[in-house]
Parts: sequence; C-alpha cells; structure tokens
Amino acid sequence: MSFEHNSKTKEFLFNRLLKIIPGMWFSIILGVLLMFLAGYDIHASFKSFIIWLTSYLIYPLYTPEYLRGYGVGAMNGSLWVIPIQLTFYLMIPFLYNFFNFRKNANLKIITLFIFFVATKFVIEYAFQRMGLAGTPAHKVFTSSIFVHFPMLCIGMIAYKNFDILIKIVKNRFLIFLAIHLGLYYTFYGIGMEYSCLDTSNSWTKWPLIATLSLCIFSGAYTLPNLSYKILRRYDLSYHLYVNHMPVGNFILFTLGIGFFNAILSTIIVVFVSILSKKIHNRSFHKDEKERIEKMLVYCS
Repeated sequence: MSFEHNSKTKEFLFNRLLKIIPGMWFSIILGVLLMFLAGYDIHASFKSFIIWLTSYLIYPLYTPEYLRGYGVGAMNGSLWVIPIQLTFYLMIPFLYNFFNFRKNANLKIITLFIFFVATKFVIEYAFQRMGLAGTPAHKVFTSSIFVHFPMLCIGMIAYKNFDILIKIVKNRFLIFLAIHLGLYYTFYGIGMEYSCLDTSNSWTKWPLIATLSLCIFSGAYTLPNLSYKILRRYDLSYHLYVNHMPVGNFILFTLGIGFFNAILSTIIVVFVSILSKKIHNRSFHKDEKERIEKMLVYCS
C-alpha cells in the first residue's frame, strides 16, 4: 500500500528505514544498558563486544556464547524478523517493476507463493540429506526471505483483496480463534507432534498459518473503533514488540520468574515503549497516517 501511494523507490525505502531502524537501535542500546545495569559479566574483551554490538546494530541475529547466560539466552531474539522485513521492502520495487502487481495481482502473488514454498522445501531437503541441518549456513537459511516470503505473500493477498477480506473477518475474532485452536488441537490429538508453527518441514504448518492469519486479521477488525477511542491512533505495536525482550531479560536476570515479576515487566515495557515512540515520532510519515485513516473508513 505504501509503495502504491508513493512509487518513488528512494523515498519508499528511506521511509521504511526511518520506520524500522530507530526503534530497533533504541531497543538494542536499551538491552545493552540494562544488561550492564543488571551486573552481568560478559567474560569477553571490550574489542570483541564492540565488534558484536556493531554487527548486531546492522544485522540483529547472532548472540555470542558469552551472552547466553543473560536472561533467556538471547539479547533480543524478537529482532530476527527485522532483516526479513527490510529484505521484503527491498524486493517490493523490483517485484512491482517485474510483475506489475497492479494487474492480475492474485495470480502473480499465488505463483510467487508456490515458488518460494517449493524452493524452501527443496533447499531444506538438501540440508537434511547432506547432514548440514543445524549448521550456521542452515541457520542463515531458516532466517532468510526464502523461508518467510510465503507468509509475506499472505499479507499481499490480503491487501489486494481487502474489500472481500473485511466482509469475512470483521467482528468475528472469536470464531476464527476457535477455528485456529480447533485445528491445532486436532493435529495434536491425532498424534501429529510436528504441527507447531515453528516446524519448518511439516505440511501442517501452512493450514495453521492460514487460520492464524485469518484470526489476526479478524482481531484487527473486531471492535476497531475501541482501539481508536483508547489510543487515539497512538500506535505502540512496533515499539512494544522490539522493547519487550530487553526489559523481560532484565527482570528475569535480576528478579527471576513469577506472576508479580511478569506484571512488573509488562508495566515497564509499556512505559519504555511510550518513550521509544516519542523519540521515534519524527519518522511517523504521512503515508502511515493515510493507511490508518483508510482502514478506519473500511471498518466503519
């Protein structure tokens, strides 16, 4: 939607970077500061730590062994999706120029979906056959666009068919939640232990992703004006996502687990996310405001 509103590639990519990078850097720096505040001993040289931190600011995927003893064992494991997001943004201008999604979009997107799913299974099979599963190369592959592009295709299909989608999912969140959970526990009940969403080599992943996607879309458009009345378009979702783990790691390392600590962590995450949002507000662009306004009109 953003690219169709502004097809100038440089402006589109620059706006995407401004939307993603500041919040990501804030969460990484916050995580490092909280780690030192917690008194964690990294058992590494200052030089090696700075090299890791610099690389993490660019590609937040790898956590060295000397940081595995802090929190859950990952500095900010939720950031793994950001390189995939940025890769997708880089692909959008190319895909539009090559496929012209303004015409016959559904057929083209479904073709891409099938291509990437097939490619993923072939490469995954090759890793298994060569005994390379679990190697660094395999880990890079599992966090690449080849594995996750099909899920992005679902979002593209949803946007291109939004008029139809909104009629199906609007105000039906509980129904789609029941369908998704029913399907999952059906797979589980008949002994299909590989039915979980993070199992990359199971066919059951895709019907679960499809029903989960419908559940998420329905959740977004069930009582949508309630969110507007409470937050007044103050969207904290991205900042909650990138900041929850640094705070959670700090609470886990210093105070441990428990119901009270979970509540405390949640409250702190909200306040930290509001702070992050205020710092980030300068990069909140007109196209994002137009997107929210368009969605509210559809929901009305």
